[in-house]
Amino acid sequence: MSKLHWSVDSLSVRGRSIFGFGWMFHEDLDVLKVGVILCDEHWQPLSSIPVDWGKYRPDVGRVFNGNARALEAGYLVIGSFSQDIPRTHKFAFAVALSDGNTVELKIPHDKLIALDGAHTSTGKIIALRQAGHT
Repeated sequence: MSKLHWSVDSLSVRGRSIFGFGWMFHEDLDVLKVGVILCDEHWQPLSSIPVDWGKYRPDVGRVFNGNARALEAGYLVIGSFSQDIPRTHKFAFAVALSDGNTVELKIPHDKLIALDGAHTSTGKIIALRQAGHT
């Protein structure tokens, strides 16, 4: 089991904009920096947006009682890429850890909320999806 725990509570895509929030933390290491990466259909990075990380999440702190890092594990993603995001493109998090490593977390494509329906398999708007590893 990985010591890096994470969840996407919500991640919305519309045109070239992205908005989302969730949480992530490593049991033993500090998270130094987080970014969301726009990738092509083969997971090749195209562009990235910094993630505002370190937000207070008492709900996560309660679930992972005994780990101080869980209490400030919240993140917020808000930004725009330089072009519209095609349906075939994918997203991942790049998580820089205090040991010098950067971990890539692939966000499952079916976990996106597409406000215009373009990123869903049915073309319909989704109310909420969650993804993560606890």
